[in-house]
Amino acid sequence: MLENFAQRLNAPELGPCACSQVRRTARAISSFYDAALSAADLTITQYAILTNIARAGRLKLTVLAAKLGMERTTLTRNLRPLMKTNLVKTNTGNDRRERLLQLTAAGQRRLHRSLPLWEEAQRQFVSHIGSESLPELRALLASAESIFTKVFSTKPETPGRARLRAGNKPGPAKKTRQTDLPRGKRKGFLKQKPARLTK
Repeated sequence: MLENFAQRLNAPELGPCACSQVRRTARAISSFYDAALSAADLTITQYAILTNIARAGRLKLTVLAAKLGMERTTLTRNLRPLMKTNLVKTNTGNDRRERLLQLTAAGQRRLHRSLPLWEEAQRQFVSHIGSESLPELRALLASAESIFTKVFSTKPETPGRARLRAGNKPGPAKKTRQTDLPRGKRKGFLKQKPARLTK
């Protein structure tokens, strides 16, 4: 049993982990684009956010998250530095409860400054990959994203919630507070005496 396990671990029949390979490649490509955009003090993620907002003019957070393929919490975390540096602002939509993202004048200037840097990085990427291979790569990536987006959407529970449930240990019992009780029982709650400890 142990010998079989070691063999499967060291020489898996299914080959190296596809997810690890894709993530390693994504990190390498992201680092390449980040380095190109560093002169504009942007990361490739921030550049993509600014670009998508600029194309739409004004955009809902949920719509932007869908366009970028991000969870809302991840997008909110990436938006914070852009809003803190006054590159992105929020406006009220037709519905007063609706918040729309929009570039500020400073954000537009930053995007104008970073576009040539992105174009040069894109030209180098195409040069290294090859103009003939790029359409095949795009089609393969789009197909993989479509397949696993559908697979993920059919799951009744997200991996994050399952991970939290599996990793969290039950905490100490929550003490009952007076405000947690119905109004009719609060008076009796105050009269209760703490139980004595027996030796």
